[in-house]
Amino acid sequence: MYKIHDEYSKLELIISDISEKVFDSLKDQREEFLSAYKALSENVQSKVDEIKQTVEQKEREINEHVLVKELIKERDWYRQEVVNLDKLLREAKKAESDLKDRLDEVSSDRRWLSDQVRTLMNKKAELEEQVSKK
Repeated sequence: MYKIHDEYSKLELIISDISEKVFDSLKDQREEFLSAYKALSENVQSKVDEIKQTVEQKEREINEHVLVKELIKERDWYRQEVVNLDKLLREAKKAESDLKDRLDEVSSDRRWLSDQVRTLMNKKAELEEQVSKK
């Protein structure tokens, strides 16, 4: 019976040793798993951060592009307005020139008519003088 107890004790030691080895193995595997999981999580988080930065950059580029489009549209409107105002200015200058020419013409006609009236008044006065002398 002594041998059975002895073998039983050995068996318990072996089982205990196996149990410790399994526990240590599980502990090592758990640490490796957690380490790998942590590394993977950090990798995924860095990728997520990179993607966020890329998205933010693209949004900024889009916003800048929209702003550029708005500025180009505004610039084109001002260009068209300048062309329209330039056309109106040319038309106004031509109308002014025509009016100046017409004014010069009318002034010239007025002087001529004024001279004619003076001449006629002088002739009338001479004729009245001649009539009164007779």
